[in-house]
Amino acid sequence: MEKQYVSFLLCDKKYAIEIENVQEITDFKDYTELPNSPKFMLGILNIRKNITLIINLKERLNLFDENKGEEKQIIVVNIAGRQMGFIIDKATGVLNLKEADIESPLKTSALSNSQFIKGV
Repeated sequence: MEKQYVSFLLCDKKYAIEIENVQEITDFKDYTELPNSPKFMLGILNIRKNITLIINLKERLNLFDENKGEEKQIIVVNIAGRQMGFIIDKATGVLNLKEADIESPLKTSALSNSQFIKGV
């Protein structure tokens, strides 16, 4: 069975998330910081009258950010009934992939300990 995924860039590498979880993609906006929160939780933002937690995916995935000063986007997702925004470098499009084309991350040693990666 084929599924659609929204693809995006983080540190010049392509990632994707199932399109059914994506609500919208918007330009990066000012947010309200959350004191005493983990470094990857940047803060909250009001997006269409919903308070949205903003997550720095690069920080959460321990990626080195060479493009700190460049424009960013927020991909707003709804996962398990919770709305959150992931900061990404740029959305690149929609992919149509078959489940058989997605390999388990356990086959690649670099991703084997990641709880956030479903496949490669």
